[in-house]
Amino acid sequence: MSREELAVWYEREVGYNPLVEEPELSTDALRKMVREYDSEHGAVRAETVTSQFRSPHYDQPNILAHIRFNERTDAEGQRVLFIEELQSDWGQKGKKEGFKNGRPRPFPRKRGVCRSN
Repeated sequence: MSREELAVWYEREVGYNPLVEEPELSTDALRKMVREYDSEHGAVRAETVTSQFRSPHYDQPNILAHIRFNERTDAEGQRVLFIEELQSDWGQKGKKEGFKNGRPRPFPRKRGVCRSN
């Protein structure tokens, strides 16, 4: 990868472009930063991307929530959508077991600056 491609990868994965803050950073130094970050976080990222949630209610994977609703008429005669129930099997499981697989992704820190993705 070229120096610019490494910087783009790093920005996408970590949240900032090191060449913006350190324009003199060498390609070898940037390559080392990419390797270190990827070796520490690559497996966690791959596990998170490939995992699928299966709800006991549906055959399809990754159903976030399901809803029960109907139409009603309000006091002024207007039609309104009335939500009776909103459930998330994924949310309930996450509440009990947590949402993260592996270690959480750290915030990048550079020269006292902290950025979130």
